[in-house]
Amino acid sequence: MKNSVASASQPSSLHRSPDRSLGYSQWTLLFFVVALLLCIGVSIAPLNRLAGTTELLALPFNALLTWPGSWLPGDLHLTNDRIMSISSTNMLLFLGLVAGEFVLYGLGAWWLSSRIALRHSKQMFWWLVGATLLAGLLFIFTPAMISHDAYVYAGYGRTLAVYQANPYFVALTAFPHDPFIRLDDWKDAPSAYGPLWLLICTLSAYLCGEHAVLYVLFYRTLGLAAHLLNLLIIAHTLKLMGRSPRTILLGVWLYALNPLVLQESSLGGHNDTFLATCILAGIWLSVRIEQQGTFLRWRGYLAPLLAFTFALLIKFTAAPLIALFLLLLAIRSLQQDRKELSFTDLLRRSGMTTLRRLMLAGLVIGGSILLFYGPFWTGHSLAEILASFTSPPSANQAYGSILHAIIKQVNTYGLPQVGWQAELLTLFGSHKLWQNINTLTMVVLILVAAVWLWRTPTVRTMLLSALSMLGALLVITPWFFPWYVIWLICLVPFCLPLSQNRLDRALLVAALVFSASAHCIYLFAKGYPPAGTWIGWTAITTIGPPLLALVIGLWWPRTHQERASFEV
Repeated sequence: MKNSVASASQPSSLHRSPDRSLGYSQWTLLFFVVALLLCIGVSIAPLNRLAGTTELLALPFNALLTWPGSWLPGDLHLTNDRIMSISSTNMLLFLGLVAGEFVLYGLGAWWLSSRIALRHSKQMFWWLVGATLLAGLLFIFTPAMISHDAYVYAGYGRTLAVYQANPYFVALTAFPHDPFIRLDDWKDAPSAYGPLWLLICTLSAYLCGEHAVLYVLFYRTLGLAAHLLNLLIIAHTLKLMGRSPRTILLGVWLYALNPLVLQESSLGGHNDTFLATCILAGIWLSVRIEQQGTFLRWRGYLAPLLAFTFALLIKFTAAPLIALFLLLLAIRSLQQDRKELSFTDLLRRSGMTTLRRLMLAGLVIGGSILLFYGPFWTGHSLAEILASFTSPPSANQAYGSILHAIIKQVNTYGLPQVGWQAELLTLFGSHKLWQNINTLTMVVLILVAAVWLWRTPTVRTMLLSALSMLGALLVITPWFFPWYVIWLICLVPFCLPLSQNRLDRALLVAALVFSASAHCIYLFAKGYPPAGTWIGWTAITTIGPPLLALVIGLWWPRTHQERASFEV
């Protein structure tokens, strides 16, 4: 009786109020978040000294944003040229702080994947959203610009909105009185982007007029909005895939707080973040129809296909995703309820049904492309239309790549008179050769993906194939900029959880390492002391680390804990 009374006087564990106190794990992760934000805040001062522009002097909070890093030295006297010494000093300080951000980012990911308790997963998720928003706002009002892409977009928009000219056939230099001539780096070239992005450029021209600072704020704000939307799509997609709260948090962390993605979306304002939004929307729709069992119904597969097509109408980068989705659609159609039959029997029984589905998908893709491109192509010959795709610098020139290093080496030192060195430099200094290498690589990887998808016809397999294809493309492309790595990072969360297949882990690690090494292009492209002037360092330091990480990831054996976790 005494025990009964005693037990009745104490609250049952089922009716206890939930424990809302933060534990050691949560406080540790919060420390990583705050420290990362502090690194971003301190990095604004050297970035402003390095790449500050007069057009952004009107931005509010300039003095406040540059104050946290004002104590950093402005000149370490790295060379006798004072201007070069100042630039080199601040570039090294900026990249050093970015390296610190990546260290904190990596530690936070490790801690989140192995240490943090799960009882505060929802609270931690909104912490990550808030930290992403704060970091993005810091970058939006940063009075410096690493890239002038916002002015390039402004030039396209003004060509269409102000002068009623076609950006695919008329460059901004046709209007020499335009105030953006001095700001636009691509003023001599037609548009390199799809018509869906040109519509956004036109909207910005109507809203911003001739105010350069407004264009910067417009595209930075659009980049941050797209970035926040992307992390929400990633979280919802991982939840739809049945991932654990820990995996969802880790996936959001890997994308949302990646220093390169934060920097290039909210500071650079690049359209790659909006491209990632369309890709992620297509992924979410693909997972949705896979979970609902409606993948082979036309109302099911046309929705994600349209989302991937919209991504294609921003940049041609989305083409591999469309090809992989069509491949997955064909394989699932062939294997429907007939997995025990041979390929020949499957083709005989389901070939016409599969062909009809692919034809419908092709009509939707082609119709969408014609719907958007048609108004721009009207009145132009086929030769002019083809020339509009090959005229932009990205289609016929080289930058930040192996080809760029070879061309710069030849232009600086000339070709050797005789010998195998001259033959190799001549051969691999051809832009056409690298285009052929790109094409061959994509064909080979599509064939590999076909085998992979035939064995495991899932959306996750499609995304891992896309990650490998886009990663290979960035390694061998003649035209490379750091913000292209956003294409990879938006796919990284779907490598989780890491299974017994080493390729999953290797692709994830290589993509994350690529997002860090891509910053080397800022250091070596202009030969800042003490880095030196050899242009080859750009390609080696940019693509070397992710390739090394890929090899190590494929070789590294799984631990007993990982094997046991996978079995569970």
